[in-house]
Amino acid sequence: MKTMKMPGLLLLIAATIGCALGEPDQEELAATVKLLQEQMSALLLHRQQDYDALELSLKESIEKNTELIVLRNELKQLRRELTILSSEPRVNGAADSESSKAGIAPAGNEMKNERLRVRWLGSAVNELRTELSQLLRARNTSEELAERSRLSSGIQLLRTDVSGMDRTMRELATRVTRLEAGLTTVRLDIVAAKERNSLPSDTCAELADQLSGLQLELKSLSIKCETGCGRHGASSHHSSAKLAHHRLDERLNKLEHKIGLVSRKRGHLLEVARAALGSEARLTGRLELVESRLSNVSAANRELAGKSESMFQTLAANQTKAARSVGQLELGAARQTAELGVAREELASLKRAVQALSVSASKLQEKSEAQQVTINRLQAMSSAPASIERLGRELEHVEDEYRLMVDGLPAGCEDARDGLSLLAPGPGAPMLAACRKGGWILVGRRTDGSLDFDRSWDEYARGFGSPLAEFWAGNEALHRLSRGNCTRLQVRMTDIEGEHWVANYEDFGVGSEDSGYRLRVDGYSGNATDAMAYQNNMAFSAKDRDMDISSTDCAANYHGGWWFSHCQHANLNGRYSLGLTWYRSDSNQWMAIASAELLLQRKEHCKHQMR
Repeated sequence: MKTMKMPGLLLLIAATIGCALGEPDQEELAATVKLLQEQMSALLLHRQQDYDALELSLKESIEKNTELIVLRNELKQLRRELTILSSEPRVNGAADSESSKAGIAPAGNEMKNERLRVRWLGSAVNELRTELSQLLRARNTSEELAERSRLSSGIQLLRTDVSGMDRTMRELATRVTRLEAGLTTVRLDIVAAKERNSLPSDTCAELADQLSGLQLELKSLSIKCETGCGRHGASSHHSSAKLAHHRLDERLNKLEHKIGLVSRKRGHLLEVARAALGSEARLTGRLELVESRLSNVSAANRELAGKSESMFQTLAANQTKAARSVGQLELGAARQTAELGVAREELASLKRAVQALSVSASKLQEKSEAQQVTINRLQAMSSAPASIERLGRELEHVEDEYRLMVDGLPAGCEDARDGLSLLAPGPGAPMLAACRKGGWILVGRRTDGSLDFDRSWDEYARGFGSPLAEFWAGNEALHRLSRGNCTRLQVRMTDIEGEHWVANYEDFGVGSEDSGYRLRVDGYSGNATDAMAYQNNMAFSAKDRDMDISSTDCAANYHGGWWFSHCQHANLNGRYSLGLTWYRSDSNQWMAIASAELLLQRKEHCKHQMR
């Protein structure tokens, strides 16, 4: 909006007040009041222009309604989809005719339903087009409310500025009152100075009288001295007359000095009185000028208040008119919003119908394509029985080669080199194993805690990690490798102090999944003591399957799967930061394990039983 800011008026009024307190001429005050009148007229003109701009923006907002544009685009999209769907029944009908020639019955009822849906869709689109044409005549209520809010804020701002002007005028009146009080004080000071000025005059007159009396007394003493000297002799009275004369001289000098002081004080008081009289004249003239300017400013303020009141009345009338217009617009907008909601619901249902129609058409197309593929396949099968026999022979040949390849794989790590090798330990798919010297197979490893061992039952069954770092071969692999009761286990450990420990079990086995991968160990030897004896014949526990006999869930509490009985006799799969443990029965202490490896080896007399 091109609205003049009201703080500018306050600045001009403040400048006017400053001029009134200074010494500008009458023409400057008249020019300032005239400028205020012109700015108030310009403000009223700008307000009227704002109302005109509001009406124009309401008209232009109809053409910029984004919701109508979106609805138009959706209507165009629906028309395109309707055109596509109208053409698809003909294509499907041609495909059905070809299928009927091949001996497959067409879907006549489905095609009739699709045609009915297309007709219903056309009627719905026509109704939607009618409603959209009505919505084009609606107005954008949100912009109208925004304009109304801006208008209300402008009126509130104007009222605030007028209130500020009133406060400024009251402050000016207070300052004038203080100035009058100061002027009264100056007048009282002038009166007091006049009174003090009259006192030196009285003192001077009194001193003059005293001086005259002293002179007369001195003259009489001189006469007496001369007479006494003649009668009684100069020698007897000369000294007393001289002494009296000396005293009179001293007294006369003091009086003259006092008269001089009084004269100087009188001159100073006269200067002060003249200065006070000049100040009184200047202050009186300035007070008269301020009173004159204040009366002019008061008149201008009354005129400005009258124009402001007139402007407020005009604004109130315009606001009432705008409120009625906005009320009518809100009523129309509510009606159009309701119609728009209905149109949206119908549009949503129309979309769902189009989607259903598209799905039906897609299903018909897929069904037609599947029927065509089946026909082609049947024709190919009926025309090429020899190819089927050839494929069967090729499949048998591939199976024979696969069996020969599996039979050629080593059953254990005895014949394999160090590193990863593909093994075939009995029936089942080959498995990738990490081989060590002496025919040992690495099935578990912990080194630095880089791998999370808090896994589920299925993950422990399949295995996880890499043999090159931390890993678990998997309970299913342990079961396959330990079948036949011909497997030994070796546990190699290093504690946090760097000492090495070994636990050998001559007999080791892990049951099937049906048994819970139950552990079987026997025949201990080594220097680490038999900690796994406490876990013999225990099923495997994971965080999602508690199989221990403890009152607590060991796998969940220690964040790792193991064959727990009462948790912590041996646990090499727990969280590394909590510590891997192995119980030493000889010292009744738990060792803190820094690294550990679990290795399996087939016994010599059982190697022929691997296949």
